[in-house]
Amino acid sequence: MNTLTKEWLQNTITSIESARDEIPFGLDEDQSNMLTAFTFRRGEATIKPGNGIEQATHRMKLPEPPQEVN
Repeated sequence: MNTLTKEWLQNTITSIESARDEIPFGLDEDQSNMLTAFTFRRGEATIKPGNGIEQATHRMKLPEPPQEVN
């Protein structure tokens, strides 16, 4: 089983970014999504408690339940 490391993640991101820059038409949708996910994961790997992000929450009012029809 392979272990994902920060170094592997950074090397993979760098490789995809350089391929993207060399291709005149850019990445396809799957490759672009993979790059976005890896970049997001790299950012998560560096966030530790005390970095200014203690807790992220989102509050949204729930919709009213549907009314019964008689």
